[in-house]
Amino acid sequence: ELVTGNFMILPVTLQCGHITAKDLVASWSIVFIGNFLGAVLYAALYAFTISDGFTAAPAPVVFALVHATYAKTLHYAKLGAARGFAACFCKAVLCNWMVCMGVLCNMVSSSAVGKVLCCWLPVVTFFAQGFEHLVVNMFVIPCGMMLGSPVTIADFCMYNLVPVIVGNIIGGYIFVGLPFLYTFGGEDKNALLPK
Repeated sequence: ELVTGNFMILPVTLQCGHITAKDLVASWSIVFIGNFLGAVLYAALYAFTISDGFTAAPAPVVFALVHATYAKTLHYAKLGAARGFAACFCKAVLCNWMVCMGVLCNMVSSSAVGKVLCCWLPVVTFFAQGFEHLVVNMFVIPCGMMLGSPVTIADFCMYNLVPVIVGNIIGGYIFVGLPFLYTFGGEDKNALLPK
């Protein structure tokens, strides 16, 4: 379960009255912590293996991860507080707009091929366009930091984590969840929810 999909589904579920605000916060917190711990553990194992126990000469993928870590944090810092936050935030909105379109279209497709295609196109789009996905960044940035990027934990939180969380929530809920709820829910807003 990814927190980015929950950014779309849970507010809609709350709006339909199936959960409370406390349930939403609890679920987002548990899933966020689980995603973060899993991503950091995977990042540590990956960084260790790609560098032969942090002893080998850097491979090209190490340079790519270190560069990506810089691009996803300190690049925004160089733009200044307002412009950097806005750029990262907008990339996060666009990202989760695409991701949640894949999630939702997957949910409404009845064939296996349809489900795969519905997921594939939006995900490829967000990767190709370099958008900001919270769970991807939970892997990429810590991994780059472990491999020698000058990015600090404060840089990660201030220049990426905060604007990406807010942007991914807006992208998932405002741009996908609400429009689908009001377009296809009709009079019965609960019609879209699983029985």
